[in-house]
Amino acid sequence: MGVPVLDSALRVIGEGIKYLNLLRKTSHVRRLRKAVDYGEEFILLFYDLVDEPDAGEKRDIRKRMNYLKKKFFQYNQG
Repeated sequence: MGVPVLDSALRVIGEGIKYLNLLRKTSHVRRLRKAVDYGEEFILLFYDLVDEPDAGEKRDIRKRMNYLKKKFFQYNQG
């Protein structure tokens, strides 16, 4: 009676290991996707910066752009 329980436990452990290996193999894809998201947001903020007449708002947009630039290069590094 204990053997089916042991088999199912081993199967669960095996599936968990497969899932962890899949996550490890695809981590570079997730990092690049995150970098692209930060880059896209940077570009959209640039257009807002060009159209913004208020100096205070421009300063806030530049701060956000600096943050996005740092995050882009952090996730884009190898």
